[in-house]
Amino acid sequence: MRSKAHAKSLESAKAEHRIRKALAAQRKALRSIGHIEDLTTHDARALEYERSMKKTAQRGVVKLFNAIRASQVKAEEAMGTAIGSRSEKEEKVKEMSKEGFLNLIKSG
Repeated sequence: MRSKAHAKSLESAKAEHRIRKALAAQRKALRSIGHIEDLTTHDARALEYERSMKKTAQRGVVKLFNAIRASQVKAEEAMGTAIGSRSEKEEKVKEMSKEGFLNLIKSG
């Protein structure tokens, strides 16, 4: 026979498990809003649209990563060559500013 305390802790653990399971199901439902699970049920136009959107997103990510890498290379060069005066260092830092980085991304 189990003790009453053990039975209560078992019941509370079961209740806690049910609550966690319900919350997980709720989170999963929220994540799946707008998500297409089975593409075979959709028409060809929808599939083509999805492919084009994936390609566009991939191109954008590649451009972003390339711009970040170019910015990092420029920063390394600036730190390496800007050993001289303080004004030279400030000039190099201004070159690596947010606007400079955004211009680098736009120029692609």
